[in-house]
Amino acid sequence: LHNIQRSTAFNRHTKGEFFQNLKTVRNWYKFDPYCIYNVDETGLTTVQKPVEVLAGKGSKQVGRITSAERGTLVTVCCASNAIGNSIPPLFVFSRVKFHDYMIKEGPPKCVGFANPSGWMNSDIFIE
Repeated sequence: LHNIQRSTAFNRHTKGEFFQNLKTVRNWYKFDPYCIYNVDETGLTTVQKPVEVLAGKGSKQVGRITSAERGTLVTVCCASNAIGNSIPPLFVFSRVKFHDYMIKEGPPKCVGFANPSGWMNSDIFIE
């Protein structure tokens, strides 16, 4: 339902309203495009979802292996500005304590945090 509400809320009227508000704010604060960022976070699970398995007609036994463990949530926050620059991603791990090895082979200059819920909060965002 949330995606339906989101997609139907994006129409000609709301788009025009958004750009008018953006123009007002830019004129008031004199923001340059390099100062305007889009920030988005998404939650990823570390265990794959099982997919459908197709088998030939007449097959009596079809093999498939998938993990039975419950997935661990990792939140990724990414930001880029209006001229195409980006900030290294931020990872939030569903743990009490963060350890550097968690992002050892991650993207260059990425940062990591731990939060028991696995989601970003205002303290992590500001830091």
